[in-house]
Amino acid sequence: MLAKSFAGSSPTTTTPRWPCSADSWSAHSASSGLLTAVFADGSSRPIYRVPLATVPAPNQLQGKSGNAYAITADSGEAILNFATEGGSGRVSATALENSTTDIARQFTDLIIAQRAYSAATKIITTGDELLDEISRVKR
Repeated sequence: MLAKSFAGSSPTTTTPRWPCSADSWSAHSASSGLLTAVFADGSSRPIYRVPLATVPAPNQLQGKSGNAYAITADSGEAILNFATEGGSGRVSATALENSTTDIARQFTDLIIAQRAYSAATKIITTGDELLDEISRVKR
């Protein structure tokens, strides 16, 4: 299902009907959230407009795993708008999302794990050499 209603005030859904095969078109997006299909013959057609949700009190949303949020009674109900309308912001189709992963901390943890592994293997090697030496002395 695709959101449609380019002139309307709220998104509705529709089932797409493609005028050509999937390999003969490409898609381009705008900061308004409008996704446009560009076909091999040069013609284009809007196929989707990204709806964005806003809430009256965004600081009251409940954080979930995976950079997701849930609506609470304090945040208020979600209001669907299109990008750049109703204070909903804009779409940055080619921008990368900032990750919540601290790369420096991850590398530090990796180095610590590598050193712990290296120390553990040296202990095992030393213990093995000690057992070999004891076996030789016993004979």
